[in-house]
Amino acid sequence: MKRVFGLLLLTWTTAAPYQEQPAQQVWTGKLSDSMCGASHQTRAAAANMSERECIFECIKALAKYVLVDEQQQVIPIATQDSAGLPLYAGRAVKITGEWKNGAIVAAKVEAIPLTK
Repeated sequence: MKRVFGLLLLTWTTAAPYQEQPAQQVWTGKLSDSMCGASHQTRAAAANMSERECIFECIKALAKYVLVDEQQQVIPIATQDSAGLPLYAGRAVKITGEWKNGAIVAAKVEAIPLTK
């Protein structure tokens, strides 16, 4: 009896239910910040700085990184510590991840090569 119970317990603990992994999605756009969003024109021009410098100033002021898509929609990014966010600030990027609670949970951030 103990052997049967032990076997059942072992089977039950090792046979975890199958959980479907969420499908990875891809978003493209330009990395920006939540303070300026799609346009850095006013703030950057007033302080005589580039768009990239403006993003870093906004991040220092506790803004968050966001993605601005082709329709100029500002999409929040949940994973602010993702590698590539500071590196590609102000550039066109491709973000691979999942949509969760109204924001992108990024698994990978890549620059989109500039075309000539």
